[in-house]
Amino acid sequence: MNDLRYRLAIEVRDDTLDYEASVEISARDLPRALSLDSVGHTVRSVRSEGRPVTLHRPDGAPDRLELSGLPTGAHSVRVEFSGRVDDHGLRGFHVSPLGPGRIYSTYLEPTGARRLLPCLDRPDEKAVFEVEVVAPDSSKVISNTLATQVEPLEGHRRRHRFAPTPPMSTYLLYLGIGPFEELASERSDPQVILATSPGTSAQGRFALE
Repeated sequence: MNDLRYRLAIEVRDDTLDYEASVEISARDLPRALSLDSVGHTVRSVRSEGRPVTLHRPDGAPDRLELSGLPTGAHSVRVEFSGRVDDHGLRGFHVSPLGPGRIYSTYLEPTGARRLLPCLDRPDEKAVFEVEVVAPDSSKVISNTLATQVEPLEGHRRRHRFAPTPPMSTYLLYLGIGPFEELASERSDPQVILATSPGTSAQGRFALE
């Protein structure tokens, strides 16, 4: 699809592996019926242009969401859903085994993005991603681009908004949440930041150089 864009908003807590999220999918030529890749999500609602959209999971295809009845000429659809961070393997949105504490990380190759959010999880469907994360204020949050805003919230939380990415395949999307240490290179275009688990940033200096 042309001008495909995802606006992903996700909230995680430090006392559970469940997360709440929404994604707005927009394109210049959004069809009236849309097939999304989705694994392990509980969908609360799907709306387009303020109207509810019909959805179902086809028999024998638990990794697909079929949306139908999008308004003619609609350019976006919003899916509200919940998911669970994987604590049994390094796939999709998972708990990293690196270091003390809990570090959430993503590994989306080749088709793991569908475990993080409902999407068109195909390399040729390149899209711009805008990511917003609400997380405990004790955690750092990193993504593909730099944060443009970090806003304190009630309950010892912060909202992190990141700059839009270049158009890219879904498997290149990255999200990390946890007690990271960071090293930054001297170059500024683009700026390169290396993030590590606590106490190990010095080991990454050679890689950063």
